[in-house]
Amino acid sequence: MSAAGHERVTRWDVTTGRVRDTVSYDARAWWGVAFSPDGTTLAFGDRERRLRLADLPSGKERPLPEQSTDIAPQAFSADGRTLVTIVHSQDMYQLYEVATGRVRCSIPKIREGRMHALAFHPGGRVLAACYSDSGTIRLWDFATGVAAGEFKTGGRAVHALVFNGDGNVLATAEGPDTAIRVWDVSGFWKARPVLADPDLESLWADLAGDDPAKAYQAVWGLAGSSKKSATWIGERVRPVAAADPKRTAALIADLDSNRFAVRERAARALDELGDSAAPALRKALADGPSMEARERIEGLLAKLGQRSVPPELARAVRAVEALEYAGTPEARRVLEKLAGGIAEARLTREAKSAVERLSRRPTQ
Repeated sequence: MSAAGHERVTRWDVTTGRVRDTVSYDARAWWGVAFSPDGTTLAFGDRERRLRLADLPSGKERPLPEQSTDIAPQAFSADGRTLVTIVHSQDMYQLYEVATGRVRCSIPKIREGRMHALAFHPGGRVLAACYSDSGTIRLWDFATGVAAGEFKTGGRAVHALVFNGDGNVLATAEGPDTAIRVWDVSGFWKARPVLADPDLESLWADLAGDDPAKAYQAVWGLAGSSKKSATWIGERVRPVAAADPKRTAALIADLDSNRFAVRERAARALDELGDSAAPALRKALADGPSMEARERIEGLLAKLGQRSVPPELARAVRAVEALEYAGTPEARRVLEKLAGGIAEARLTREAKSAVERLSRRPTQ
């Protein structure tokens, strides 16, 4: 992808070098641009230095419940769930939870004015940032909110940073001799926050809470409690199953009722079923319903991808995040089970993506 002309985002097919599609925004100036790893989300700051998020390729913007100024998006985490930004006026990093658009974590006093490049660790916990004035690369630990360590480049300016796939190696592009150096950083991220006697009930409650910062700490608390948390989550989060076929069939039939109140009641009930009604709705749409029923079914399906995240779904999605960060064999087994739910469910998609990413990471 590329951003150009102060208002245009272009997606390219790298196998052919051809443009796939283009989306325009009234940004008038790019104040930092970042793309999610799967290419479905664009983050950018506009001329007023406000953070904006948009879905791709539709280009539809997402409303953000919190809005600060002087924000410059920098990078998404490897799982696309977190966006790191710099708040210039306050000299700090802020991490946004992409699903809710709210701040998960803030790290102040980062000396951003002299920062040249940064890279998100594939494990989601560490951010590497370099500072031009001192030739220092600092590793920030988002589980604790403090620096995990730093190392010197010998006074050379660092122009780019990138972690390898398993996160054990960090490569730097340095000047003025255009050197590329490779650093062993495995020791910085393998030391995780481990809870000797975790209060799983409290962490579980925080996952569904309205405070994204507490929920984020709960994610890391569960990720650090290893086997206990994986079993706990597996007992409480189940794969999403299709709704009862008899009930959905009756409700879909009521969408064709001669009585307006019956049609409305059926539409509300199907809407409340959410993802679990999706297979039946798609089948009904393929069967060629009446115009009235078709419009209602299409409207219900369209809402599935746009609805706000309710507390229970937020907790389940954050639990999947904790399992992925834990990365243990027990956590992988729970994720594989959750990935077996109906394909239309948000939870199923999250679990499948986590399993795929973990398959590329060495067993820990």
